[in-house]
Amino acid sequence: MIKTISAITNISFIEHLGSDGSLLPLKSLSFYDDFIGSGGFGKVYKIESINGIQSQKYLLKLIDNTNNQEHAYQTISILHKKLKQSIQNTNKLVSHIYPELLGIPFIAFNGYNEIDENQIMGLIMHDLNSNDFEDFGNDSFNKRNFFEIDISDKLFFAYQLSKSINYLHDISFIHSDLSENAIWINFKTLKLSLIDFDSGFHHDIQKKPTTIGKIGQWIGSRYRKILSNDSDKDNLTLEERIQEENWVLASSIFELIFGIAPFFFLKDAVDQTKSKYLKENKWPNISEDSQYFNKNNSITYVEIIKRIQYLEQNGLEKLIKAFEKVFNKGYKNEKQRLSSKEWENILYEICLLTESLPIIKIFKSDKKSVNSSEENVKFEWEIEKGNLVYINGELIDSDFHNKTFKESSNVTIKVLNDFGESTKSIQIETVKINPVIKLFSSNTNKRTDLSPVKLNWVAENSKFVVLENFNSQFRPIDTFEVNPIEKTTYKLKAIGNFDQEIVETIIIDVNIATITNFKYEINIEKGIDNIDLFWETNDTIEVSISPRIGNVPLSGSTFIGIVEKTEFTLIAKGHFNEVSKTIETKPFPIPIIKGIFVPTPTINMDVVVPENNLKIPDFFNKNLEFRLNNSISFNNILPNFIELEREINHIEKSKTGWHNPTKLFDNLFKIIRK
Repeated sequence: MIKTISAITNISFIEHLGSDGSLLPLKSLSFYDDFIGSGGFGKVYKIESINGIQSQKYLLKLIDNTNNQEHAYQTISILHKKLKQSIQNTNKLVSHIYPELLGIPFIAFNGYNEIDENQIMGLIMHDLNSNDFEDFGNDSFNKRNFFEIDISDKLFFAYQLSKSINYLHDISFIHSDLSENAIWINFKTLKLSLIDFDSGFHHDIQKKPTTIGKIGQWIGSRYRKILSNDSDKDNLTLEERIQEENWVLASSIFELIFGIAPFFFLKDAVDQTKSKYLKENKWPNISEDSQYFNKNNSITYVEIIKRIQYLEQNGLEKLIKAFEKVFNKGYKNEKQRLSSKEWENILYEICLLTESLPIIKIFKSDKKSVNSSEENVKFEWEIEKGNLVYINGELIDSDFHNKTFKESSNVTIKVLNDFGESTKSIQIETVKINPVIKLFSSNTNKRTDLSPVKLNWVAENSKFVVLENFNSQFRPIDTFEVNPIEKTTYKLKAIGNFDQEIVETIIIDVNIATITNFKYEINIEKGIDNIDLFWETNDTIEVSISPRIGNVPLSGSTFIGIVEKTEFTLIAKGHFNEVSKTIETKPFPIPIIKGIFVPTPTINMDVVVPENNLKIPDFFNKNLEFRLNNSISFNNILPNFIELEREINHIEKSKTGWHNPTKLFDNLFKIIRK
């Protein structure tokens, strides 16, 4: 049965390996009702879908008790904030720097269970099973496989555990539930991961955890007594809680290295047995005849002692002395227990000495050459002890990577951990063939009407072609209709499989409307106030003249009367453009006579008079003064201009005199003669 959680609120989120912001906003969640694991505070279920999208790689942990719900939500949300602060100056995820924390819930939320009709508090985390991890404390854990791995790999597991616990202690977090079941092992990658963070506590913010752990082979004497009597657990000091976790850490490190608990050779795990044994012996020494010795483990004991001695004799003396210190004096004297930081330092030095570099077991590609820059090459790899994986400098979160190539390239995988890096390379060749445009044509070279022009092309060895005029991509073999409105050059660019380019062009002309002639003449036959307009156009569909005339034939003439200067505009429209031309017209000018100039007659002064006729009579000889005047005066004849102007105005108003020019000029000369 599938149950659904809705009305989700109070979401706390941190980006983690394989889980990003695409899960947000978290609106709904469906899970399978059959739980796959349970603990003291909740059950774990497989998630069926998130926001309606199926997903099989996540788990849901539902916290049952109301008080535990509040503590769990607060613990995880505070942990999210601290982790974000820890990596805020990097471009990496928590799982990059501390891959051992893969099991931290990356989402905490409150919601409503629609079927059970109750409020819930939930945690979403990675399904470690689907990531090839195994529960170290589960009965099904492959102990045989674990015993067979190399001692250096076991030391690497121990380092990862001490590193992660020390990091948690550095940010004031105590796990509080560190046990065999909280540790998960991946034999393929030799990676370790922790779970069960929700019952821990932040001692800088919270008062106490919701648990002090469970009885097991790793638990210390103080906690064993408290759990047995179920008392005093609320009176534990912070120091006591930290020292208990340090004891469990030492026990877990020993078991990770030697595959068995540190006091495996005793007949039982009771505190009294350990105390009596330590009074008489120094760990790990014991006589097989001792009353405390478990004879069923005699063969194993001999083997473990040999390994301890071997390690001590081969540079790991510091590690063995640390175990002896903790499991002897540290059992009762908690101050003799090593801190998580001390364990990390010891194991770091050992892993550095044993060259615990990342190992690239497999690095392969699904092809060695490509014929296109869009052709994916899938790279896959298997690595051990690696924290960070880079492909040509790019940080990769998955176990495979798809990549495209424009040039032949050497692809390098680089894997890093705390002790160094390892690299491998694969050469990928690009097989390049230049693109070819075999055809680029049109159904016409000149557009004469509104019908579109069809472009056709055929390109080979091309991913696509681009008509640059439209900045659009098309298939290598295709047609496209265009509608040019002016002379246009079309560019077809073929893009090769590796982005090579080749360009072909084609020019499409269009019929452009033009005015070849627009003029006027005075039509005197129809009167001096009439003009004729003449025009000629080419490639037009509509012609008009304004004002007063309107639409006219595409070429032709017309007449119109005007009384003064008038501008006429010819507008010629084609399919693709419009042109205009303006001329200024004038009517026949009105005749105005401002003056008539009459030629002066020529007088011949050469007169012959007989001499005797010029004799002066005697009576003029006495005191007579005689003067001759040889000039002749004429009166100037000027027309009456006022009357002339009145007559002309009368003729203009009546509009009659202009039609009979003879009569008109007769009247004018009569006025002049007056």
